[in-house]
Amino acid sequence: PCGGVYIPADPFPYRFEKPVGSPVHPSIDLRGIAKFRLAGDGQGTTIQMAGDGLGGSWAFIHMAGTERDLVIENMVIDGDYTNLTNLDEGEQTHLIRLGGSIAVTGGVSHVRLQNLWLKNAAGDAIAILPISDIFGSVQEVSNIDIFHCDFINNQRSGISNQRTVQFVRIHFNWFEETGDTDIDFEPTGAIIGTGPRRYSIIGNQFLHASGAASVT
Repeated sequence: PCGGVYIPADPFPYRFEKPVGSPVHPSIDLRGIAKFRLAGDGQGTTIQMAGDGLGGSWAFIHMAGTERDLVIENMVIDGDYTNLTNLDEGEQTHLIRLGGSIAVTGGVSHVRLQNLWLKNAAGDAIAILPISDIFGSVQEVSNIDIFHCDFINNQRSGISNQRTVQFVRIHFNWFEETGDTDIDFEPTGAIIGTGPRRYSIIGNQFLHASGAASVT
């Protein structure tokens, strides 16, 4: 990446509310942006969701729009769900979402999420959720690296994977206190033959206090 934003360490979290208006916008909008890095100072940098969910879906960080070459690294991303209000009843409140939407179509490729602490999401910590389409289309999400991240106390899945997704590497991450499945795969596309494929899942650790499955 040739451009980006550095967020320095601070004793207090950087708090982001949900933008008001329609169509729904994420708090940190990386849709349509390429060759970009968002980096912090490790556990000293916390970005946090805050306020009213306005009763609908809420992606804290959203990447889509046929973009490529993005990095998010070295920070805490905190959903702080116990202090949020008026959340979507369908659990569509995510820390990071990859894939197109009604407002901005197009997929995303060559993304690296590394050295992150992803915690307290009301929904999924990472939701890989493209628009349903055939593989090779502009809607595809591909070449995603999720390396050396800690997933703590997320209420739905640590990483959810649906529709036209391929070439994803989930390596050496820690999952703890996940409300549902740590890594979840669902072939929910409207087109036959689509669904998550070509994954490498290596060296992850799963710590469960309940009987929920780690990978489904």
